[in-house]
Parts: sequence; C-alpha cells; structure tokens
Amino acid sequence: MILYIFGLIIIGYILYAVIAAAVKKGVKEALYYPNHLILLSIY
Repeated sequence: MILYIFGLIIIGYILYAVIAAAVKKGVKEALYYPNHLILLSIY
C-alpha cells in the first residue's frame, strides 16, 4: 500500500513536470512569436 501511494506520487510529479514544461514553452513561444490571431484580437 505504501509503495502504491509512493508510485502515484512519483507519477503525479512526472506528469506535473511535463505539463509545467509544456506550459512554459507555450508561454515563451507566445511571447517571442505572437500569433496573428492574438494581434487581431487586440485591435
């Protein structure tokens, strides 16, 4: 049971790390390379 909970924590941490990296990459790309849709929505 303890190993099962420990495994879930590890899997959750890995998923969180992957999602956080993807979000950071997406934010960076959005800041450095603004999409035309973003520019159109501002005006």
